[in-house]
Amino acid sequence: MLSIMKKYKRICRICGKELEYGSYSAYYLAEKCNAVCRICATRKNAKRKCDLSSLLEETPEAYYWIGFLLADGHFENGRIKFHLASKDSDQVKKFANFIKWTGNFDDRGELGIGVAAKHTEVVDELCKKFDIKKNKTYNPPKTILNHNKELLKYLLIGFIDGDGTINENSIRFRIHSSWLNILNEFANLFDNEKKATTTKDGYAYWRINKHNTTEVLLPLMSSVPYLKRKWEHLTTAHNNTKTIHKRYNISDRTTNILHMIENGASTKEVSKRFNITTDCVLKIKSRYGVCVNRVNKEKSSKLKKEILNLIHEGKKYKEISSKLGISISYISKIKNKYG
Repeated sequence: MLSIMKKYKRICRICGKELEYGSYSAYYLAEKCNAVCRICATRKNAKRKCDLSSLLEETPEAYYWIGFLLADGHFENGRIKFHLASKDSDQVKKFANFIKWTGNFDDRGELGIGVAAKHTEVVDELCKKFDIKKNKTYNPPKTILNHNKELLKYLLIGFIDGDGTINENSIRFRIHSSWLNILNEFANLFDNEKKATTTKDGYAYWRINKHNTTEVLLPLMSSVPYLKRKWEHLTTAHNNTKTIHKRYNISDRTTNILHMIENGASTKEVSKRFNITTDCVLKIKSRYGVCVNRVNKEKSSKLKKEILNLIHEGKKYKEISSKLGISISYISKIKNKYG
């Protein structure tokens, strides 16, 4: 008859894991030293420390970083890797501050900068919560709609910073077709938003209209550490529109009507929204549309003068492009047209 060895049990004071000891002497020594489990001991003595549990919180910033990581992060073997181009190094440092990272950055010079943080239990819980799989480019989450709808808008902002393209009028996605369903679920967060489609070359394509961009997403930006480089063109255009309305002393109601018109709403949609006749909408469009066009022309004229002055000063096209935030092809057109 086999003798059954008596096992001595105690609880790790840090993680709460049950520990077993084969002898009373081992148990007694561990109890005396108030020892912790092997994983907690390794983590305690680690030179690089972090707190990935902040990503599990139900907060706007936590959801923002989850969205960014879904686009540009890497989850594997209990580890999260986050690597961006050198021009976005500040964003990597913001993420490091959020997770209280104490290690050194993986700085590869022109190839970019990154951070890698490990906490097996937390990363496994994150992957379970947001249905994150290995090779997420081809295996996206099945759904995101089982989370708070308002917090998902912050997740979308993070996803935009990772995989979106932003210009003055809209935000666009052109990503792997496996993400088509997720893009459609993002579209469900808004009213009157078109669904994603599949392009001829097999990519999933989705465009967020200007109204939802400026009226829904922009007001949320102050709560998250968004990527300023991407959003600056959109925020500048939005502020210019406000300036136009102030210059011509337009009332708040008329301002809202003009916002809808500028965002591409039809005359009937505006009429129904504000309970006014279509003739009234057309009069407002006719009267104040001239004001908007006039200011835009003034801006365009100033930009042309500034480009020509910089060319005459001997500045290179690349220098002008980076200074004014415009394309080299546009500079070339102005040079050829106006000399």
